[in-house]
Amino acid sequence: MSIKKSFMLGIICLLLFMISGCATQKENNNKDASVGNSLENKRETENSQSIKEEKEQSGDNDTKVKKETQPKDDKELEKSLAAYRKKREKMTTEKNGIITAGAPDEEEYGIDTSAQPRFDTREERKAFEAASEYLTDKLGIEEEALNNCIDPRIFQIYKDKDKGVAKGYENDNIFVCEYCDNGTWQYMILVRDSKEDPWKVIHHGDSYKE
Repeated sequence: MSIKKSFMLGIICLLLFMISGCATQKENNNKDASVGNSLENKRETENSQSIKEEKEQSGDNDTKVKKETQPKDDKELEKSLAAYRKKREKMTTEKNGIITAGAPDEEEYGIDTSAQPRFDTREERKAFEAASEYLTDKLGIEEEALNNCIDPRIFQIYKDKDKGVAKGYENDNIFVCEYCDNGTWQYMILVRDSKEDPWKVIHHGDSYKE
């Protein structure tokens, strides 16, 4: 074979090698691009799914909060109050003439008592002493029937601007309690002029209004 032919053959082989290399590189680039696009699409799909799940979860939470904060109608409330009072009665014990009253967690029964002011132990004791005396002496009902008020509808007295029967008194000078009279729950409204003054009953019935 002549030198010229050998030279031409070498050039042809070199060109074929270069063409083959370019094709392989292009194929690899296409594969890399395909893999990259696939991963990108996967990430976008996962992100979209994550955002969708977050929105759904947020919507569920909003619905739950709305449901929890939505006021109960009277029928539902009466069921909750009945269940609470039944549990409270089971938690109340008497030993050696001393009555120990129990108190379930209102939140477990969906009962909102947040409107009621918080009185210290001494204030509550004085209020119950006045209420107990009124209950037994004026109404002829046993002291055991007297309990802390648990009805949110009566607690509206603290939000009502005119305060109903307690008109003219501040919230921290208004105390409400409840008692059972022949199976019917009634409420007692007590007031005082100041923290140093004694409590007095000004109303009893099924409402805080006349």
